[in-house]
Amino acid sequence: MIDFTEDDDITGVLLKNKEDKKLSVLYFTATWCGPCKKTLPFIIELSEKLKNINIQFYKIDIDKNEEFCDKCKIRSVPTFYVMNGKDLLSSITGSDTKKIGLMIANTIKLFIKK
Repeated sequence: MIDFTEDDDITGVLLKNKEDKKLSVLYFTATWCGPCKKTLPFIIELSEKLKNINIQFYKIDIDKNEEFCDKCKIRSVPTFYVMNGKDLLSSITGSDTKKIGLMIANTIKLFIKK
């Protein structure tokens, strides 16, 4: 998983991933968020399990990336987006790891079928 900082060109990275036919999973989080801390080990493990397919996981701290998070209309954390470039394919808010895993898996299946 890659941590985005306030200096990163997140949109540029997303567009490059689309060009490379790679999905992007955006994990919106905050250092003060208890459910985010609880979910993080699961997301790290998932990103490791899926590293051999065309998907990349990114961690975005909402307090360090306010402008991008405002554009994405992030209202609570943790929130997860699966993106194909700038196109939002699916999203989920909350820390239910089963639902998060299913959302990501189902989106990958749909994307691969295209």
